Amino acid sequence: MAKNAIARHPKVLKTPTSIKNMLQLSIDEAGDRAAYKYRTSDGIREVSYKQFKEETLWLGTGLNSIGMARGHIACVGENSYNWILTYLTALQSEGVFCPIDKELPESDLINNIVHGDDDIVF
Repeated sequence: MAKNAIARHPKVLKTPTSIKNMLQLSIDEAGDRAAYKYRTSDGIREVSYKQFKEETLWLGTGLNSIGMARGHIACVGENSYNWILTYLTALQSEGVFCPIDKELPESDLINNIVHGDDDIVF
C-alpha cells in the first residue's frame, strides 16, 4: 500500500429480517435517492425509497380500511411500478399475494381468481 493511502474497509450491510425491515434498511441507506424510474404520459417519474415506503403505507391503509389487509390480493398485469407497489404492500400485510399471469385466457384468469379465493384484484 502506498504511504499516503488510506485503508478502507468494505461497508458491512445489515441482513434484512423481513420485507418491512428490508424497506427500512433501504430508506436508511438511500432514503432520498431514486428507487424507481418509469415513464408516464407526463414524462419520467422518479420515486425515492422514502416515497415508495410512504406509498406502500397508503395502499396498505386503504386495504385495511376496506377490510382487505388479511385478504387474498390478486394482481394481474405487466411488470410495472404499480405491480411492484401492490406486491410489496401485500407482503407487508397479513394477507396473501396471488400473482396471475396476464397472458392467461380469460376463462383461466377467472378460474384462478375464483378458485384462489381472491378477495380483491388489481
